[in-house]
Amino acid sequence: MFGIVNSGVLFFLGVIDSLLFIQMVVRSPRRLTSERGAYFSRQLIILILLCLVLTTSIFACAFEVGQYYSAVRQYIPLLEISLSVSFSSVLKEFFVRYFYIESKVMRAVGVNFVVSITLFVSVFLFRKLSAQFGAYHALISYGLSNGLGALVGLYMSGFSIRPSNLKLLSSEFQESFIGGRWALLGVLISWCQAQAYVYVSALYAGPVAVAFLNKVRLVVMPYQLIMTAVSQALLPRIASIALSDVGRVIRYSAKISLWFVAGGIGYIFFAWSFQILANSFFIKISNFDSFGLFIFAWGLVLIFQSSRVGSVACLQVLGDFRGVAVLNFLPLCISLLASAFLLVKIGVLGSVLGVAIGELFFSFVLWLKVYYISKRISGSGLRSER
Repeated sequence: MFGIVNSGVLFFLGVIDSLLFIQMVVRSPRRLTSERGAYFSRQLIILILLCLVLTTSIFACAFEVGQYYSAVRQYIPLLEISLSVSFSSVLKEFFVRYFYIESKVMRAVGVNFVVSITLFVSVFLFRKLSAQFGAYHALISYGLSNGLGALVGLYMSGFSIRPSNLKLLSSEFQESFIGGRWALLGVLISWCQAQAYVYVSALYAGPVAVAFLNKVRLVVMPYQLIMTAVSQALLPRIASIALSDVGRVIRYSAKISLWFVAGGIGYIFFAWSFQILANSFFIKISNFDSFGLFIFAWGLVLIFQSSRVGSVACLQVLGDFRGVAVLNFLPLCISLLASAFLLVKIGVLGSVLGVAIGELFFSFVLWLKVYYISKRISGSGLRSER
């Protein structure tokens, strides 16, 4: 239950990230230093209003459906907790992104440290005070820790939430929505592409195969989380460079991808070398014969995803959110077709390899677009397109 709700929370965070956070990171360097404080305060107000609209709408729809279907009605309390967790999570994430943008890294670390300590303490207390520690307790702990992290972030930022010009708020949200809608579409397509193995495996091999693949995927999850966190921290730096030299952004983005790929190769080599230890202590897979092959398959997915981190960041800071979304559609189709074909030919392993093929093609077309941008820049003799 917790895994399902947590996926929903991450999806909610992904929506807000596309509509507001990425846009804030990309657009804030254009603001004068004297205007940035007021700009971020308005973005916080927009975030709160947007979250209130989304969470209220979701709850109202669920409550209305629950009046007619008892199966939905019994999950209303869980939905209330889930929406609260989502709200607190995006508020905490706002301040983390703000501190990264303003190069106040230690404050961002401080917020995450408060969240981690609060989560640990609350889980410990619930386990001591409750006979049965369940999903509700875990979600409450998750929500409390993120909520406290958001309050600490608000205190350290010095923001004051006060009434603002509604016309100005509306104008800034519309400005973010222009790129945000395409960024959101890109996230949705990318999420569907990453889950291609789930659809194909569930259809051809059943839920047991999906559970097995998800277990093996846990091996690469730590590096994926690190990669996401580091790329979020680096994005403000790339956006600042883009103001003066787009060519340097491209070179810097290429270096980022190379470092991530090198790190991914090293991580997968380590995981493959210690696969017996990983299976014994973490994954607990009884059918261990082909475990190493599945680690290798997920490793390919991880490496190809790593190879496109820099290109995606480059295109985002250049404002080409539409290009990323459009280019992602064909890799989604390739992932689905390749996963289905390879699963029929070589078994469940093929569904993961199909995802890897889609990721490789996506990385190729993204870097191809970046290459054409660099050629256009060098041909025009301009240092910046802005």
